[in-house]
Amino acid sequence: MPIVVGSCLPLSLVQFAEVANEAFSDYLIPAPMTAAGVARRNRTETIDMNASRMAFDDEKAVGFAQIAIRGDRCRLAGMGVIPEYRRKGVARLLLETTVREARDAGFREMVLEVFFQNERARLLYEDFGFKKMQKLPGAQSGPLEPESGPIREIAFGEYSQKLRDWAGRLPWQLAPESVDVLDKPAIAYATEEAALLVARSLPDKIISYGLVVDPAKRRQGHARAILRRVQAIHPGLGWFFPQLMPESMEPMFAALGFEPLPLFQWEMALQLA
Repeated sequence: MPIVVGSCLPLSLVQFAEVANEAFSDYLIPAPMTAAGVARRNRTETIDMNASRMAFDDEKAVGFAQIAIRGDRCRLAGMGVIPEYRRKGVARLLLETTVREARDAGFREMVLEVFFQNERARLLYEDFGFKKMQKLPGAQSGPLEPESGPIREIAFGEYSQKLRDWAGRLPWQLAPESVDVLDKPAIAYATEEAALLVARSLPDKIISYGLVVDPAKRRQGHARAILRRVQAIHPGLGWFFPQLMPESMEPMFAALGFEPLPLFQWEMALQLA
């Protein structure tokens, strides 16, 4: 039977996670999913399971494309095909379907992120007309020298407002709309001049999803100061910024002595209207 593309809604979150885990079993970066993790991503990234699509071979789910929606923009939030069905046109069929449906629904733009090193996927997106918008690097460091000084924990709404006031173009996952719906264990901190979002702390590192400085006060050491003051709250932990950071942050990471991650992503966009 031919591959048929249909809705993701017949699948439970557990079943969807199982398909995604099989599709990503050999991904560049391990990304195991659980039903709770799928639900959390759906909420924070505004993924619409009704607009998302699943590829079926008879009744077997063999690939998926997740679609997130905000206003007149949408995002391909994830796409994967289980190994035994690759190189059979399933990914192309999923992309054709989601792009066509997004255009028919009146969306202005579709965005996505893809690892530069994932050449097969990147070339597929380019073949459909997606253009590179910005590089999304990551960075890491060992523990920094802690320092004392004024710092406070702030509400996620206050952090997202600072993003609106101070930041430029941000990838979907770091945008104010994603921050607005965060909950613990994430924590946001601020000084008068800067703000930092800690997604969570692991036994050996702090995972941060953003650092923003008042544009009028940049290049004055405020990024270094907030990092060191947060370090004093989480002593002995290293730092990890995933491959979602805006390209404009690369000079800051270099100045702070952070090591670039070996893999990086491109944010890409397709104009639909």
